[in-house]
Amino acid sequence: QQLSSTVVYSQAAAAAGIQRSMMERLMLAGQCECNLLEEQYRMAPEISRFVSARFYQGRLIDAQSPNKALPMLNGLPPYVILDVAGTE
Repeated sequence: QQLSSTVVYSQAAAAAGIQRSMMERLMLAGQCECNLLEEQYRMAPEISRFVSARFYQGRLIDAQSPNKALPMLNGLPPYVILDVAGTE
């Protein structure tokens, strides 16, 4: 399963077949052979732990090389969870 670039959980998306990434659709159709990404270099460890658990069954590991990510801006954490429930 590939980590999608967007989160789409709607009936309209499901009906249109866009709740899955293109790579996932190609894999399901037998049109490509895919290898599991095992080592990642770009995400902060706090983020990659979630991604590994949610999308890779805990098999994704952080590279042993120094993290070349940009330093945190003004002491901000690597990610923030916001409740944006409301009406439009």
